[in-house]
Formats: sequence, structure tokens, C-alpha cells
Amino acid sequence: MAGTVDASAIIGSQIAPAHLGSGAPDGTKFLRDDGVWTAPTAEAAVTFISVEVSLGSAPDARRAGSFTITSSGLVTDKPVYIQQANGPYTGKGTRQDEAEMDQLTVTGKVLNATTIQCYWQSQYRTRGNYVFSYLVGA
Repeated sequence: MAGTVDASAIIGSQIAPAHLGSGAPDGTKFLRDDGVWTAPTAEAAVTFISVEVSLGSAPDARRAGSFTITSSGLVTDKPVYIQQANGPYTGKGTRQDEAEMDQLTVTGKVLNATTIQCYWQSQYRTRGNYVFSYLVGA
């Protein structure tokens, strides 16, 4: 009968995952809206790309600026997520704490098939190389 649940499917106050859809849940699958347990496809995987950029040299330290990322296969106006990556950064030693120390905020926009325009700002005067990881939306 539709809308009923066998009492053996209830554990505490929850319905056991195996009784929610067809297929077998095994901790690596999600329940689709059509009631089928399914493994994520490669299309669902997220891969960040890292790029190292110079934000200027002494005495040209600034609190804001812009740079471009050159890539390929981009689609104009797609959303871009950019975050400052952990170091080490070229010319700044071997520590990986630059993202914690300088805390840059970056936004980006896909201009054309090969260019992402990025705008950055910082609370502090900033110069030198930094690594950013980015992801372009589908």
C-alpha cells in the first residue's frame, strides 16, 4: 500500500536508508529525487586549478588591484570562484601560512574563451607572489 512503511524499516525515529529507495546504499551513493541510490558521476567532481600571480613589487605595495588568468575552453560570463591558496609562494620562504597572514579577497569574471579578469583586495599593503585556486562554473 502506497504511503505506508513496514515497522521493521524504522530504527529509533528514522527510516533505515535501505528502505528509502531502490538500489543499495553503501556510503558512497546519494538518493536521487526519483528514489534511486546512485554513485556521483565524474561530472559532479570539483577540481580547482592553481595559479601563482605577482601582485607587484616593492615599493609598489597596494591594498587592491587586478590581474588576469589565462586558460582555455572558458565560456563568457560563467561564474568563477577564486580563493587564496596556502603557500609556499615564490620569494616568500617555505612556510605555508601566507593565506592566513595576508588574507586576500578575490573575485573573478570570465571575459572570453581564454581570459578570467580578477580583482583583489586586502586589509594590508600587499606585494609579491601569491597562489590562487579557482573553479569556473558549468
